[in-house]
Amino acid sequence: MFDFDLLVIGGGPGGIEAARRGAEAGLKTALVHNAPIGGRATWNSLLPSKSWLQLAEIVHKGTEHPVLGNLIGSPLSLNHHALRAWIKKNSEEQAAFQKQQLLRAGVTLLPGTARWNGPGSVVIEREGEQQPVNYEHLIVSSGSGPRFLPRVKPNKKRIIAPKLSPILNEVPQSLLMMGGGVTGTEYAFAFASLGTQVTILQKNEQLLPSIDAEVVSAFSEYITTRLPIEIKTGVTVTAAEQTGETVTVTDKDGNTYTAGYGFIAISRTADLSFWPQVPQGLVQLPGGFVKVDRWGRTSLPNVFAIGDLTGAPMMANRARSQAREAIRAITGQTTDNEPAPVTMEAIFTQPNVVQLGSMTPGAGSTFKTFNWDGNLKAAMNGYAKGILRIHLNSKTGAITGAAAFGHHATEVLSTLQLAINQGISWQQLTKVPFAHPSLSEVLGQ
Repeated sequence: MFDFDLLVIGGGPGGIEAARRGAEAGLKTALVHNAPIGGRATWNSLLPSKSWLQLAEIVHKGTEHPVLGNLIGSPLSLNHHALRAWIKKNSEEQAAFQKQQLLRAGVTLLPGTARWNGPGSVVIEREGEQQPVNYEHLIVSSGSGPRFLPRVKPNKKRIIAPKLSPILNEVPQSLLMMGGGVTGTEYAFAFASLGTQVTILQKNEQLLPSIDAEVVSAFSEYITTRLPIEIKTGVTVTAAEQTGETVTVTDKDGNTYTAGYGFIAISRTADLSFWPQVPQGLVQLPGGFVKVDRWGRTSLPNVFAIGDLTGAPMMANRARSQAREAIRAITGQTTDNEPAPVTMEAIFTQPNVVQLGSMTPGAGSTFKTFNWDGNLKAAMNGYAKGILRIHLNSKTGAITGAAAFGHHATEVLSTLQLAINQGISWQQLTKVPFAHPSLSEVLGQ
């Protein structure tokens, strides 16, 4: 006999979604969490970073605006105590809301650290005691953690990482951003908007390597001409050290870079702490990530994995989508050959950088390109620059992908995301009479 029909490991966005959806589907469900509800996303990464970005957007918009620009002085003075209190308040309120959702759905919350105990069984450790729990279905959403190199580690002083950003007591005059992926790019924008001279050291030959090259090129030109940002590509960081008030970063070719602060956003690795020893038969991907099928099934019977644990792109919306699909599989609501929902990869700089679906050209495909330049809503908000590229099947008009850099592009591409997932063609979409002035009009240009 099982204690629970469904046991979910991890209290982040994916785990919360899986537990709530499972309970609402009639499954006797429990959620095991070894940190406050909300997980790393609410307390250490997503919410804190988006708070910094919200602040940066306000400042950036104000300084760029032809009227408001005169109202914001330079250099900026930031009340870090107020910022930390604001982030803490947002985290507490979000966590309380998420906990209320779970309890209302009938989810049993089990605080503690879960460990695999063989098929169908988990041991939960809390305050020195161990509680065995049996399950019929298991969803593991333990997330990921930062991967630091032997000589590239935060020191909680002038070499920091995303989790440590709230400890700053000043706006850095200069900063070396080690990594040009989503996290590195977002924080680079945030600091630069507050007046920091930022140098991005990126291993790849392109910032945001998973995003369409033309869109990234337009975005890179925008941020380097509007903000104190310099991008250096092809730089593999091997060491970072602090001497006094200076941080020196060394790359694999022996080149050195100096600034007042260093920020590490190089890569992340799967959190496999649930499995102290990887079970026999669990198939993994490079980097330790867990291989899953279209529904989130692992190679272990009745064991699913979702979110960062399954690799890139590491986005909260992807984890939540995977959670919903896993519950559908567990409750027998799947159909053969059903494609997985297309999720959005979003970088919340302002303007946003967004991509969804496939942007890889192929036989019978074509691209349509539009600019934000003539959009009245964007111009009124001081963000007239932007580009939208849509990947189409040239015969059927089916939308297969889209990428954009532009003012609140996440909202614009939500329409395209719906079109892809519901099979709405480009010809059908262009018949929609969007409101004027609105950002959605970019789609009808």
